[in-house]
Amino acid sequence: MEEYQTIKVKYDQQSKGCHHLFYKKHKLGKTDSSGLSSRALFVTNIPPYCTEQGLKNVFGVFGKVEKVLICSRPSANPFEALEVSGTKSYFDLEEKEEANSFKVAYIVFLQEQSLQKSLKKPTDKEKILDKEQNVNTGMKKWIETYRKNFVDAKLLNKEIDEYMKNYDEEQERKEKEELENLNQPDEDGWITVTPKSRKSNKTFTEGNIEKIKNKQKKKRQKMQLINFYSFQIKESKKEYIAQLRKKFEEDKKRIETMKQARKFKPF
Repeated sequence: MEEYQTIKVKYDQQSKGCHHLFYKKHKLGKTDSSGLSSRALFVTNIPPYCTEQGLKNVFGVFGKVEKVLICSRPSANPFEALEVSGTKSYFDLEEKEEANSFKVAYIVFLQEQSLQKSLKKPTDKEKILDKEQNVNTGMKKWIETYRKNFVDAKLLNKEIDEYMKNYDEEQERKEKEELENLNQPDEDGWITVTPKSRKSNKTFTEGNIEKIKNKQKKKRQKMQLINFYSFQIKESKKEYIAQLRKKFEEDKKRIETMKQARKFKPF
């Protein structure tokens, strides 16, 4: 704890005891594309009742605070989470389990001089976390915790609909990419063989689509049950006999016409 600085905090003006927060300059192992790490503090030993506004009240004495991120545990690159909208999910069980545990935070100042000031000239005065009494305690906190155990059906359905919509769009995009890249050689000239590419080596042109439709139509016609029932067999026999009689009568007329024209020579 030698590299950490200490700051004393109190819940409100009436609190007799104080709580110690430990902080140091945030060190990022990888390159930070956002550029926030040079103006960020890493703070630990944060109590469950502490809020983002409370940390702004405490560290605002060193300079204007731009952003505050409270996490359940340290992260390799916490500033990626700042760019994502902080919508809470009903399915985030980890967040519910860690709601009453101590946390860590990342304080981002607007200017780098504020960070240097907090490290070189730490304050010994006790700071107030909750100036406006926004944190529920006692009976109010128990009631709030009890109410959070019940799920709002409308919000839950909305979240599920949004998730399924995004999932369907992602699946549609992947399928479209697979069809576009089907049987297409990569940079080295290799073609990836997939079950889809084995089934069809043709591109989906209008002519190929029409051929596929005709083939499916013929297949459906073959699958139809013809002369399956006894009445169907009788009807087909009657129709066949009627066709033979019709053809016989047509042949008789043609022979008679040829006789009259003296073109009929049977021998």
